[in-house]
Amino acid sequence: MARIAIVGVGAIGTVMGAALIASRKHEVTLCVRSATFAKLVIHLRSRDVEVPATPIVDEHEAHPVEWLLLCTKAHQTASAARWFRPLAPTKIAVLQNGIEHAARVAPFAGSAAVLPVIVRCPAEPLAPGEVNQQGPASLVVEKNSLGAEFATLFEGTGVAIQTTDDFRTEAWIKLCQNAVNGAVCGLTVRPIVVMRQPLVADFARKLALECIAVGRAEGARFDDSLATQIVEQMVCIPNADHHGNSLYYDRRAGRPMEFEARNGVVVRLARKHGIVTPLSDAVYALLSGASGHLPK
Repeated sequence: MARIAIVGVGAIGTVMGAALIASRKHEVTLCVRSATFAKLVIHLRSRDVEVPATPIVDEHEAHPVEWLLLCTKAHQTASAARWFRPLAPTKIAVLQNGIEHAARVAPFAGSAAVLPVIVRCPAEPLAPGEVNQQGPASLVVEKNSLGAEFATLFEGTGVAIQTTDDFRTEAWIKLCQNAVNGAVCGLTVRPIVVMRQPLVADFARKLALECIAVGRAEGARFDDSLATQIVEQMVCIPNADHHGNSLYYDRRAGRPMEFEARNGVVVRLARKHGIVTPLSDAVYALLSGASGHLPK
């Protein structure tokens, strides 16, 4: 049995928390901004899953744990750091978007080992502690001892854990997908079905090509067909008229958007390598404006 804290119980934190609590193998603490729920509810296509939950809102109620699973949005990392000291984790798994997991958390991690995690979990938040999960949940970690230990936490749950020898490439593939679908849905304020419009699909493919060029400069290894694959996967998503992403949901709700970790990083690294990315530059500027921030 491991002592685990989940910081950030949004869509991803709810799914992970429900899986770990339902396994009855671990002591799980849910750390939230406001305790407005007494159970976690996951709506799957075939059934609903409900597990009891007793979240805490005050860091003074926290006790030391072995693992801290950081499930907040990337731009919420600094505000979530208030939990790090009282939880005193020896290991931190960063379940966030982007490619800068370790660098983002390092200022707050102390001596804890940090494990970047790629999350693939299509889920829509409905209410605090309640999520509509539209597809299977899987996590990708680097193939090393820390990744293997993390994988054991989810044994017997519905969350699949994959390991890879090339985490950089896997993280960039996810970033290319996120940079495209976040931009399209966040700016149009429409679910992924908008990708079925030919002009939008063509824009998405060209945006993906820019991200791929930057990823390759950073050492990621891509197949030449990746841009087309990204668009085709989005076009073929079942129930695409009801399938969004976090930028879409946050834009629709008027919340701050996670565009820095998904799109801003592409622009910054393109400048570093001298790569011209006009579409990424435009997307970043428009998402900045929609979020009330100015691009750097």
